[in-house]
Amino acid sequence: MIKETFSPEETFAFGKWIGENALPGQVYTLVGDLGVGKTVFTQGVAEGLGITEPVNSPTFTIIQEYESGRMPFYHFDVYRIGDIEEMEEIGYDDYFYGNGICLIEWANLIEEILPEQIIEITIEKNLEKGFDYRKITVTGLLEQIKWQKNLKISKSGESKEKKMKILGLDSSGIVASVAIVEDENLIAEYTVNYKKTHSQTLLSMLDELVKMTELDLDTIDAIAVAAGPGSFTGLRIGSATAKGLGLALKKPLVEIPTVDALAYNLYDSRALICPIMDARRSQVYTGIYRFQEHKLVTVEAQMAVPMAEMIEKLNARGEEVVFLGDGVPVFGKMIQENLKVPYSFAPAHVNKQRAAAVAALGGIYVKEGKVVTAMEHVPEYLRVSQAERERAQKLQEEKASEKNS
Repeated sequence: MIKETFSPEETFAFGKWIGENALPGQVYTLVGDLGVGKTVFTQGVAEGLGITEPVNSPTFTIIQEYESGRMPFYHFDVYRIGDIEEMEEIGYDDYFYGNGICLIEWANLIEEILPEQIIEITIEKNLEKGFDYRKITVTGLLEQIKWQKNLKISKSGESKEKKMKILGLDSSGIVASVAIVEDENLIAEYTVNYKKTHSQTLLSMLDELVKMTELDLDTIDAIAVAAGPGSFTGLRIGSATAKGLGLALKKPLVEIPTVDALAYNLYDSRALICPIMDARRSQVYTGIYRFQEHKLVTVEAQMAVPMAEMIEKLNARGEEVVFLGDGVPVFGKMIQENLKVPYSFAPAHVNKQRAAAVAALGGIYVKEGKVVTAMEHVPEYLRVSQAERERAQKLQEEKASEKNS
């Protein structure tokens, strides 16, 4: 989430909105240069929490505690901290894992002790837009609010999380795929690898899935969409479908890199994973991945490169690799002739895009707060389309012709 403000009053008002929507146990980190308005923002948060006492920076005391609001508010400023042990001396874990709200300035100085689930707030100036202009970037807020509101108390008094239901969409290639994943369970998946346009298939596939599972779309928590790279037309159809659903249902979107989702098909593979999607002109959309401790790790992020260059990269690494994606039949012979490390090709049931992988990764992203609104979502093409390249070339030729005339 990005909020632009043009006065201290607007910055204060946005802080107040944060405070009004805050939930017990949330930890906020606040980053910004001196004089950027962190104190004004924090005062707004305090007012949103219903705190009536004066709120000032705790620079010389590390923490200020406010108990007069609807829940405790713990304001940290760790700029002058000399050693992490100082945090242990004040019993930081009682605050971080308690029932109040923590807001921590200069949290980058204590990264090693921060909880896994945090909400990051960054405030930046831009004098070109005005002296009082501020760009406030919030990461992880909207979904954590939703996530924590779904906490239910079981009869034993222990916290129990509501099951999270993710709708996955992938139309980034020839394959069209729709899936529903609820926590660790794949409820349903509809995948077609056939030459029909996704505009004809994607919504009808979703409709069929909804009927078969008696799904109420209002019950989904987020829409995960393969955000690119891939077919320009396919990405636009998938993007438009996800945005339309997100706006209609008022649900957040999760942007899943297409190549990451492909790699996730090969969960816990011991070899390097190299998805390859045919990008035409002897190029591929690709990346290099591995699994470590059951988590997908990006070795080299998704890119558009000539296949020959990717083969050189893999030879230089000297590790076994497994390939998957619609680029395998196109570049299989080149791989066989030029790759010098052990390799294999993934079998049919996991070698193409699957919305189940998109939805499963979406669930992980949601927990990390990596969501966007439907209005914010845009596909990631990695390179311009053929039509755009031809138009740019035509414009260059016209300019050259004008200069010569």
